[in-house]
Amino acid sequence: MRFAGIDVGTSGARVAIVDGEDGTIREASRPFDAVVPGMPPGFSEQDASLWWPAVVECFRELAPLGEIEAVSATSTSGTFLFVEEHLAPITNAIMYGDSRAAEQARRLEPFSARHRDRLGYGFPATFALPKLLWMLDHHPEICARVCFVHAGDYLLSRLLGERAPSDTSTALKTGYDTLDSRWPAWLPEAGVNPAMLPSVGKSGDFVGAVCEGAAQETGLSPSTRVCLGATDGVATMIAAGAAKIGDWASILGTTLVIRGISTQPVNDPQGRVYAHRHPAGLWLPGGASNVGGECLARWFPDADLMSMDRQAAAIFPCPIIAYPLARAGERLPFADVAAQGFFAPEPGSDRERYAACLQGVAMVERWCFELMGSLGAPVGPTVFAGGSAAKSDVWTQLRADVTGRTYRVASHASGAVGAAILAASHFLGGLEAATERVVPFEKQFEPRTNYDGLYAQFREQCAARGYL
Repeated sequence: MRFAGIDVGTSGARVAIVDGEDGTIREASRPFDAVVPGMPPGFSEQDASLWWPAVVECFRELAPLGEIEAVSATSTSGTFLFVEEHLAPITNAIMYGDSRAAEQARRLEPFSARHRDRLGYGFPATFALPKLLWMLDHHPEICARVCFVHAGDYLLSRLLGERAPSDTSTALKTGYDTLDSRWPAWLPEAGVNPAMLPSVGKSGDFVGAVCEGAAQETGLSPSTRVCLGATDGVATMIAAGAAKIGDWASILGTTLVIRGISTQPVNDPQGRVYAHRHPAGLWLPGGASNVGGECLARWFPDADLMSMDRQAAAIFPCPIIAYPLARAGERLPFADVAAQGFFAPEPGSDRERYAACLQGVAMVERWCFELMGSLGAPVGPTVFAGGSAAKSDVWTQLRADVTGRTYRVASHASGAVGAAILAASHFLGGLEAATERVVPFEKQFEPRTNYDGLYAQFREQCAARGYL
C-alpha cells in the first residue's frame, strides 16, 4: 500500500510517496518565489497560481506512482486565499507571517478575551481571522463573490475538483473552536459570516476521491481517496516520529517550533501556547519561538556552517550567554513584541559568536520544555527532531546536552511525509501505529554534558531584562 502527501511551503512544493509495507519514502520538490516583492511593510503575499503546477511537476517526477490508496496535504498555518468557482486563485495567498491586520486584531480583542479564557489563546494580527477581517474591510466585493480557502484546503480542493472541507488544525487560526468542534457563535458579531467559511472535519477524515482532471495531471488514480490534512507544524511533528502521549517534536529551521501530545489541552494565560486536536481525540499543545537558524543567516550569511560547527564544538560549553534573536520580538517561551537578543559578554571572535548562537537556541529550547511542563503538559525523555538544523550533528548533540533529553532524528521529517502518514492512518491501524510503522530514524543523540550551571546564568540574564 502506498500513500501520497503534498506540502506547499514558503519557498516551494514537495510531494512524498510512502510505502506502508516496507517504509520506502520517495520525495520530489519544486522551488518558487517565497513572497511577492515590493509589498508594503507588514504585508507578505505569495502568488498562489504557482502552487498547483509545482505540485503536478513533483508528481510527474515521481512517476510511475503505482497504486496510491490515499493522499493528503499540508501547508503553512494561517495562510489563505480566495478562489473562483473553478478553483483558480483570484487573490495572492496572504501568508502566515503577514501582520497587516493590527487594527482588526485590536477590534477582535473582546472576542479574543472570550476565546483566550476557554482555549488559552487569542487572535494576534498574524492569525488568519484578523486578516480575513482586513479583506472584508478593504475588498468586500471579492469576499462577497468568491470562496475563502486555507492554503492546505486549496490543495485538497484541486485534488477533489471542488471546494474541500478544512480540518480542525488548519481552521484553528481562523477562529474554529476546538473544544466545541464548531465555528464560534460570536463570529457574526465580530463581522464574519460563518457561511463564507468551510465545513470542518478531523485530520485524516476521508472527504472524497481524486477527480478525473487531477488524476490526469498528477498520475494519481480516480480511485485514490482524499483525506483531510493538518498544518505544516502538525504534519512535520508526525513525520519526525512523535506518536505517543508525552512525545514532543522540536522542529528547528529558521525558527524553533515545538509540539507535543497530551490528553488535555494546555491553557496558557499569556497566550504563548495553543493546542491542535489529534485525530484520536488527544491534544497537540505547542508554539513557536523566534530564535532559530535565522541568527546564523544574519551573522554568518556566507560561512561554511559545517566548518563553523567543528570550530564551535571545540569550545562547548561556551561561557558566553546569548539569546540570539535576529530581529525584535519573541513569542515563546515569553511573549514580548519589543524583546531584543543579547550576548553577555560580547563575543571576541566569529567562533565564539557562532558557538553562543547554537548554545543560546538550545537554552531557549530547554526553557520551552520547562514551560510546557509547568502548564501541565507531559514532557517525556525523548525529543523527535526535525527541520534543517537536525542535519547538524554538532547542534543536535548540543541540544541533547542542554535539555538533558534524548534526541531522535528521522530520515524524512518533512510536512509532505507527515501528510502521507495522515493519509495512511486509516489503513495502518490509526495515526500512532502508522507513524511507528513507517517513520525511519537515522540518528540518536544521548545527553552527555551537564549544562545546569550555564542554564541558570542564562535565566538570570533573561530575568535582568524582564523576560521572565
